[in-house]
Amino acid sequence: LRNCLSALALPLLPAAALFLSSSISGVSRDIEIGKEAPALELKAPGSDISLDSLRGRYVLVNFWSASEPASRVANIEYSRLSSTLSSDKIVFVSVNVDADESLARQIMSHDNVAMTSSFKTFTVSSASDDLLSNYQTATGCRSFLIDPYGNIAAIPSSPSSIRI
Repeated sequence: LRNCLSALALPLLPAAALFLSSSISGVSRDIEIGKEAPALELKAPGSDISLDSLRGRYVLVNFWSASEPASRVANIEYSRLSSTLSSDKIVFVSVNVDADESLARQIMSHDNVAMTSSFKTFTVSSASDDLLSNYQTATGCRSFLIDPYGNIAAIPSSPSSIRI
């Protein structure tokens, strides 16, 4: 059905085709507080994670880039904050958007950011193709607090604005 409708959308304007395609796939392009968070599935050696597997806890998803100082600092601050909160209550998911995974790991090591039970780190290469577009970010420096029911609870401007 998707292929048939996508073929029908070819003569439409690109924006209309994008809307039709995203509506058919069930992907919401609007991120708003109170709405269901987009799907989140990340894989890394020894550490697969999905938003569904984290139901019942808050999830802070932080997109960051080593080339953006503000997002790098936010990642460090979220890592520190994660050590003060129970992993039974909140899990921090750090998603690096840089193309070079080894550089991201070196940066995290230099910044003393380590994976723990409440702070999980992934790179874009471990993300699904649509993750960045679904979360409307491409360059990093964007965070989302997702409530225990899977809805966007907040779009924090900084780690200090997190209230649970």
